[in-house]
Amino acid sequence: MITQQHVDEWLLLVSRWLSSIDKDDQAVCKAFRDALPHLVPLTLFLDSLEAKLTAMENVESILNSYKNIGQLLGRLCALDFLMVSSRVYKRLTKCLLAFCRKDTHSTIERKAREWATKQIRSTLTRKSELTQRRSSNNSVILNKVSEELMMFLQRPCRQWNNNMGCYEPVDTSIGIDERQIAHVCTVALMTAFVPSLHNVLEASISWISRLECNHKDKFFTDLQSLCTSGQVNLEYRTQTVVWLSWLPSLEESLLELVESCIFTQSQSVGVHDRIEESFIAKASAKHPAIFNMVSSVLNNLVTTIEPLQNDKLIAFCQTFHDCIEQPSNNLQLLRPSDSQSIKC
Repeated sequence: MITQQHVDEWLLLVSRWLSSIDKDDQAVCKAFRDALPHLVPLTLFLDSLEAKLTAMENVESILNSYKNIGQLLGRLCALDFLMVSSRVYKRLTKCLLAFCRKDTHSTIERKAREWATKQIRSTLTRKSELTQRRSSNNSVILNKVSEELMMFLQRPCRQWNNNMGCYEPVDTSIGIDERQIAHVCTVALMTAFVPSLHNVLEASISWISRLECNHKDKFFTDLQSLCTSGQVNLEYRTQTVVWLSWLPSLEESLLELVESCIFTQSQSVGVHDRIEESFIAKASAKHPAIFNMVSSVLNNLVTTIEPLQNDKLIAFCQTFHDCIEQPSNNLQLLRPSDSQSIKC
């Protein structure tokens, strides 16, 4: 249930961000950093708001229910670093469309429709420019935020124990509150869209993987969703770090690969190409932990899959095995001698 108080709270927050964007780069960077943890709550708020506005009988009832709704939506449209987010942009546009109704009788309703149309037209004409800014101006800001993040992440993950005569792991989350952890996760997801910041993403993944909190599973789940939907394409090295840090993502990636190969009418060459593009075979050849996980999943599938699909799965396993043993993957150099072969 969206109330006037919710609108007031978001208006206050958005106004604070907006007051910073005309200042120097450091102030813009701070506004961007402050906004990052609020992106998910903002999209949820706009979802609920759009449903509420659309359900209202007419525009006049909207204006009577939410006195300053126009200020909030207009100021959101003015924040470029929010508008480059496709999720925020789509939901904000839907909220504006609630004002563009055919049946506009009163003067105030016609003015509201003209205003909303102007806002939508303005954001549409700026969309290509804003998309470019995602890789230019906003990337500069993201770089600055990432530099600060790297300093935060570069804390020792182990320390020397004189009594034991060896290094022992250090809990890097000691003294760090939930807000800081959420900030690291949010910035890390933003860097996934910028290939040049893969080192920041890798450092973040390594740090997050050592946490024992709900943020860890949520971060990797969100990152996997971005990869599955095609919004983010990770490089081989970064993708391998993800799989080694969170094995459920490897299992999901493998199952998606199997499904795409055995439930289509592709020829063997097509299956081979898909396996190569997935990086899973290459990673299996070079990392025993990944190899053993993949072997276990495929062996379990063979014993549980329907007989009609069994032949396809066995053919897939053979092609996968051939990909692993390609000379370019250096399997004989890197696979331990006691590793189990993938047999179906």
